Amino acid sequence: MKPLIKVDRVRSIDEALKLESLGVNLIGVQLGTDDRFDDDRRVSEEILVAIQSRLRRSKLFVEILSKDLSTNGVSLIHKWGLSYAQVRGPEVPDLELRRGLKTLGIGIIYSGISVSYDDDPSWILSHFKRLPELNAAYFQLEILPDVEGSWAFLKEECPRYVEDLKIEDIDQLAFTHPLIISLDFKRNNLIEILKRFANIRGIGLTVGALKPGRYDVHALSFPELIDILKTKSSVPGV
Repeated sequence: MKPLIKVDRVRSIDEALKLESLGVNLIGVQLGTDDRFDDDRRVSEEILVAIQSRLRRSKLFVEILSKDLSTNGVSLIHKWGLSYAQVRGPEVPDLELRRGLKTLGIGIIYSGISVSYDDDPSWILSHFKRLPELNAAYFQLEILPDVEGSWAFLKEECPRYVEDLKIEDIDQLAFTHPLIISLDFKRNNLIEILKRFANIRGIGLTVGALKPGRYDVHALSFPELIDILKTKSSVPGV
């Protein structure tokens, strides 16, 4: 199965259609502010509905903070015809809301799960394992978001130390959980990353400009993102 491509913080119909044309499977929008970023990529309900009406193959999802998710919010997500709601880890919606989304056929994407080089693999999703009925469509891992050149570090430096996180640890976790991973994707490393992580469900890319001092998510400008996606599109079978 080809790995899916997920893009967060899309802000216009034009962006969404461009991404769909490049094979992006999951397109995300946000209705509220995000204090991690030095930009404003919020969309209105009107734009969300307009994007949803124009997409033909890609699935649209909305990111909503768990504290803002309510029974009314669940009803709105259903009314908009979305297949997924995204919350930012380690937040988890109340059990009643998780059940409400599941009843409506809306899966939850648990994103923003930060993974450090010294994390014990068994602890990465331990917070979620203690909770019932997660209704998890995907878990998205931000792998070494505070390390410059995170892919090179994971591939070259981590194997030097027995206790450090390994590529195989993540891939084994992906064997039992629906994982989407985020790294410092570039034109010259994307295909290699995809080949090294055989069990992941897909990759996650986030559009935005991080505030100074924020290192909790891998972020790209929209032109950088398009350049990476064109590289993937040019290689058959990935």
